[in-house]
Parts: sequence; structure tokens; C-alpha cells
Amino acid sequence: MAVKKWECISSEIMGDYDIFKVRRSIMRSPRTGDAHEFHMLDVPTCVKVIPVTDDGSIVLVEQYRQAVQRASLEFPAGIMEEGEDAIRAGMRELEEETGYRAKTASVVAEI
Repeated sequence: MAVKKWECISSEIMGDYDIFKVRRSIMRSPRTGDAHEFHMLDVPTCVKVIPVTDDGSIVLVEQYRQAVQRASLEFPAGIMEEGEDAIRAGMRELEEETGYRAKTASVVAEI
């Protein structure tokens, strides 16, 4: 059985911030016909890098995150620039955030 698409009744930007927007949408369920309210983040296209060194180590970056008020270990990541493909963006972010340069790269998943 195929998943049916929800009908968009209305959609509006509720907040426009530096790198994302908050959108409020009223959507109609294809199963029940009921309307439901959703709040979504409109974010730019991003990449996340899973860097593995020649000896099999994983490279992480430590970054302070205000939301949880502590440092966290994360994969290097960032926003893709206009016209940039995922491989180029990932390699750029890796070097910017860690100083490492990748010999090779491949896309593991796209969402």
C-alpha cells in the first residue's frame, strides 16, 4: 500500500532567523480528512562528514552548544554553499573544522 501525500491547506513563515525559518502549516490527513497543525524548520542544505583516518580512527570536533550549555563531540558538518556539491562541501568542512584533508570521499546517504 502506497503512502498517501497530505494536502497542504495553508503554510506561513512564523519566524525568520539567521540560518533557518520556522514554518507553520495546516495539513489534511489523507486517511481521515482531519486538519492538523505542524511547525517545521526550513533549513539550508547541510553536510555531515564521517572522517576515518588511515589507522581506522574517527575524527570528531568538540564544539560548545548553547542549547545544552556544554561542549559536545560531533562529526564535522556545515552548510553547503550555493552551487556546491556534497563531496566538495564535505571536504571543505572537514578541512575547515579539523585541518584534515580527505584522500577520497563518497556520499553515504541523502535526505
